[in-house]
Amino acid sequence: MQATLGAAVGPLSTFYRVPFEEVCDLVRSRRVYLVKGQAYVPQESLASLVVGIFRSRLSKALAVTARQWSAKLAPMVRHPGLSTARQGWPSPMANHMVRR
Repeated sequence: MQATLGAAVGPLSTFYRVPFEEVCDLVRSRRVYLVKGQAYVPQESLASLVVGIFRSRLSKALAVTARQWSAKLAPMVRHPGLSTARQGWPSPMANHMVRR
């Protein structure tokens, strides 16, 4: 496998060591070199690692937002003027009123 991987990425490629669980798609397609649970990812395939990390963090952030939605954010979205008035800020519509 090493000869195949070296031929595919070139003899002077830079490799990055990461846990193999983070690059399952590259392991599945045999585009990494595995040693003792570590995957050596060639620089040319690093985008796959970055995309995986981004998706994981985005998924966690969306889950947190979904849990907080009903208690904190939903009232502010339903009644935006009330949330600013309660905090002592002028209403967003105050600047658009015509005074006679």
